[in-house]
Amino acid sequence: MPTITVETLRGLTTLALQLANTVFWGMPLYLVTLFKALARGDRARRASGQALIAITQGWVDGVLRIFELTQDLHWDIRGNVKLSPTQSYLLVANHQSWVDIIAVFQALNRRMPFPRFFAKRELVWLPIVGQALWALDFPLLKRHSAEAVARHPELKGEDLETTRKACEKYRHIPVTLINFLEGSRFTPEKHEQRRSPYRNLLPPKTGGVALALESMAGQIDTIVDVTIAYPDSTPNFWDLLSGRVKQVVVVVEPRPVPPTLLDSSFHSDIRARTRLREWLEDIWQEKDRTLDQLQ
Repeated sequence: MPTITVETLRGLTTLALQLANTVFWGMPLYLVTLFKALARGDRARRASGQALIAITQGWVDGVLRIFELTQDLHWDIRGNVKLSPTQSYLLVANHQSWVDIIAVFQALNRRMPFPRFFAKRELVWLPIVGQALWALDFPLLKRHSAEAVARHPELKGEDLETTRKACEKYRHIPVTLINFLEGSRFTPEKHEQRRSPYRNLLPPKTGGVALALESMAGQIDTIVDVTIAYPDSTPNFWDLLSGRVKQVVVVVEPRPVPPTLLDSSFHSDIRARTRLREWLEDIWQEKDRTLDQLQ
């Protein structure tokens, strides 16, 4: 009979607790999501939206608490950052693993407005989590292959239109919009395919940032730059559940948006797009050097 290791037992226990936490908060989430889908008045939709945020915040608190109880993991959070729950932010981060999302919440949970992030549209079919993404108005993007875009050029702007519609809903509420600028998780294969000029990063994509800044003009004037590093090795989600991850470093640095980029029309002003791209590339160069030091 195969022996169950301590790592496997820890992983299964953590997974069971996380599933229980998800089901516990998923029941009221389903009910309020149904109410929101059927609601007709603005007041009812706003109330259901606030209730959904409270429910999802409770789920996130439970997720972090379970990891705290089950893992021998040191979170090295750097940056004495003062953020406001009443101000909107655009958070940009490098992306290596599913664990990155937990790292962002661990570093900034309840220190800023409840975040939404750019997610793959396919995730909407996941039980509970998918319905939460839809109900909380997350920008759900559909990735198209280069071949599909070549056959149907209209698909090229589909994700930008989705982002624009989502950002319009955030115009009058404080929000933290998370964007993993690389577009996908870093791997050596993708690094080579994209001919990245950075050692530890894929080139940043500027389209989502441009549309967020333009759609929420006057609401966002600060980007929260987050650098996530795994000093041992890049983990997968099972590594986190089973206790193999011993240290995660998260560096948080707010960066004021340059005045030349505020109130810019990036879709029609090529010079503004160039300034935005150069600013993000400067941030990425600094992030690359930081990751060299941390990893």
